[in-house]
Amino acid sequence: MAAYLLCRSSGQTVTLVAHTRIGRAKENHLVLSDLRVSALHAGLVWNERGQWELRDLGSVNGTYVNGTRLSEGERRILRSGTRLGFGDPALEWCMKDEGPPVACARHLGSGQLIWSEKQLLSLHTANGEEAQVYEDRHGDWIAEVVGEPRHVRDGELIRVGTETFELSLPTALVATQENPDDAPHTPLADLRFLFIVSADQEHVLMRVLQDGKEVWSSDRAFTHALLDLARARLADRANGIAEAEQGWVYADLVCKNLCFPDMGRLNVEIYRARTELSRAGIVAAACIVERRRGSGQLRIGTGALEIINSQALQD
Repeated sequence: MAAYLLCRSSGQTVTLVAHTRIGRAKENHLVLSDLRVSALHAGLVWNERGQWELRDLGSVNGTYVNGTRLSEGERRILRSGTRLGFGDPALEWCMKDEGPPVACARHLGSGQLIWSEKQLLSLHTANGEEAQVYEDRHGDWIAEVVGEPRHVRDGELIRVGTETFELSLPTALVATQENPDDAPHTPLADLRFLFIVSADQEHVLMRVLQDGKEVWSSDRAFTHALLDLARARLADRANGIAEAEQGWVYADLVCKNLCFPDMGRLNVEIYRARTELSRAGIVAAACIVERRRGSGQLRIGTGALEIINSQALQD
């Protein structure tokens, strides 16, 4: 579970982001109206060792940990149950859990925080534009706006249509690799994707299996797009293409195969597929479709695929 702060007096809770700003100014993640709190009072950071670290940012009335005031700039590692005070040690907040932060974005206009679901952060504007931010198989954060992927970093501003969001993204922890030449673990490697297609090709049921048990299924429109990508990857495998190169196809060809009017329709179906998988609790759901930056190519993000033609779906 993600870490959060609990106000002992009001019961208010605040989920912690990778760099949580605390203070009276509305730009903070935790906004406190008490006049004893400075505009930018303190910061809570998820550090590279996987710990929550509190720092006073030069506040006038002090930051307190278990009743003891920190000196300016002093850092303190926090544990679940640690009591905190900002400006007044009697107005206590309590640290709950020590889990890592989740990705989120703050809308610069309204200040609203948007939280990720299973590593997929979906951003929507009032005019209907959409972008998705997710962690890829290498641990890098990717933002897709109008179907074009690019790398993004914690604290970066991203523009979607005419609206701007500030990203708060967890940084991957430093890990020791026994073999640096090992290929990264495929996020969807533990799952099997089964497509059951009616004889007339009009109906597609997509099932996701783990250890032989179904964890999710759908027959929504986006399954046709995923089926087209699955066919391309399986065809490349049958032709002996190396795994790293299997399944890459141009997006405009996929649109042609599916009779989509434009690329926007394909992007919508991909966004819907990722969102549905994420809501079903599937970690790394965003990796169901991968894109090659600047190439216009994409592919289904797993090789654990099977396609079955079935008369039963047509009946």
